[in-house]
Amino acid sequence: MSVTTSDADFQADPRIANLAAFLAIRTVSGEGPAGSYAEAVAFLSGICAELGLTTSVSEPVANKPILIARWPGTDPNLRAILLNSHYDVVPAFPEKWTETGGDPFRPLIKEGRLYGRGAQDMKSVCIQYLEAIRAIQRARKSQVSPFPRDVVLTFVPDEEVGGAEGMGAFMQTPDFRALRLAMALDEGLASETNSFDVFYGERAVWWLTVRARDGPTGHGSRFVNNTATERLINFINNAFAFRAQQEEKFHAGGCKHSVAAALGDVLTLNLTMLKSGVPGPAPMGGYALNVIPMEAEAGFDVRIPPAIPMAEVEALLQRWTEMERYAERADSPTFEFNFHVKTPEHYVSQASEDNVWWRTLRQSVEVDHGVPLAPAVFPAATDGRYLRSLGLDVFGFSPIRNTPVRLHDHNEFVFCQGFLEGVACYEGVIAALAPVPANERDTHQDNAPSTA
Repeated sequence: MSVTTSDADFQADPRIANLAAFLAIRTVSGEGPAGSYAEAVAFLSGICAELGLTTSVSEPVANKPILIARWPGTDPNLRAILLNSHYDVVPAFPEKWTETGGDPFRPLIKEGRLYGRGAQDMKSVCIQYLEAIRAIQRARKSQVSPFPRDVVLTFVPDEEVGGAEGMGAFMQTPDFRALRLAMALDEGLASETNSFDVFYGERAVWWLTVRARDGPTGHGSRFVNNTATERLINFINNAFAFRAQQEEKFHAGGCKHSVAAALGDVLTLNLTMLKSGVPGPAPMGGYALNVIPMEAEAGFDVRIPPAIPMAEVEALLQRWTEMERYAERADSPTFEFNFHVKTPEHYVSQASEDNVWWRTLRQSVEVDHGVPLAPAVFPAATDGRYLRSLGLDVFGFSPIRNTPVRLHDHNEFVFCQGFLEGVACYEGVIAALAPVPANERDTHQDNAPSTA
């Protein structure tokens, strides 16, 4: 890989041009089904055609297409290596995108940085996969794979909204089972250090609402006690006290590799919604401010690390509820939980030398490419959890280093040179994983969803 340093050189590089063109497609999760998802799949399909990859589209949910690309290997009896990525992005606030003139979907190269929504999360990796295959083909002067295993690429939607109608739905289809996978790579995070972060598991996601209902009501001028709002606020304060304990552990240390790894080692709990009140006239702000409401509701985003059993968290929520229920009073509010997303258990891949997939990945990156790997638990959620639930080894790996973490943030960017380094890194990783012979880590099922 030639080293380029000027913005003009970066602008002329076709690999960066492909990423910039991809960033310009407005694949915001909530908007994508109206057309930009199809536009993204068409764009990626065009690059796949250039590389001679076989492609197909699976659409388990209408207007949410999944592109499947395959680079056939020499031994069809071996299971495939999967390179998974998502092409949807989160919304952006144009007025905050000062580096692009207020347009998050007008990519701009400035001082060696490529700005655009999705630059880190995770359109850069989508293009790195493809450009790495192109580099292998050019080096061999052939589009025919020299490796025994098939290399399969999947480009999926809706990861940013939980993945239920993306990878989650795809896993239920014959198209997915036909992939016959041995292991997978998925997204990671940019590293702010000189190492590459690699994630062997992630925190479980619980998105829930808690409602206190049937509490006492009355006139706002009186002392009405034990109200739904009062009880819910006390529940929230208990949650905040526990949150403070976890935050103290986070700031005290944790995993030594990076801030992201330390965050992955603790439980985070955030209040993301709070509502109460009795509907009233517009002059009072739309609420009857002189009436005590009979119910109140709060929403939470809870992320649970593998070190904390799910049952303990469930028991904790129940204990906070019991603390706020006055059983001796007939007018005590009733608490209800509604889980909108509830990961049922932790799924963790083995990141040790006993695992041939980990060993091969580590050697390719650390020995051949010369960059240290920092293993960690991913602090948020990815589509990797769906794949791990099948027993597959899945490693989250975005080869971007010495870069501030800007996913979901204003002025999201990657360093152009860092992006190109990631292409070269993936070139080596693919060339290392695809020849791995049949081994004890190969899954012995058809990658069907678990019924356990």
